[in-house]
Amino acid sequence: MSRRELIVSGPSADPRVAEQLDCLDVDPAGAEERELTVTRREAPTFAVELLGKDGRATARWDNLVGCDELWARIDAIPSRRRALREAAGAAGAELHITRSVPV
Repeated sequence: MSRRELIVSGPSADPRVAEQLDCLDVDPAGAEERELTVTRREAPTFAVELLGKDGRATARWDNLVGCDELWARIDAIPSRRRALREAAGAAGAELHITRSVPV
């Protein structure tokens, strides 16, 4: 698995399913930045489950989860933290290279 997956499960009549999906639709850039695919599944009970890139469950909620909490959980995953550090290092290197020196 090359992306993280968030599975929103529940009966079609459960309003939390639509509410959870709507909540995630508010920040599509945040989901893309975190390499997150959202999947909806029919199930007898409501649940939200986060799977890591390796396919293993990293978090599970039995009620709605907000984007802030979800993003914080993903950003705390070691592979995500490493990617953020590498991106910050690359950005710093670019800034260093492009900085002009007074003559």
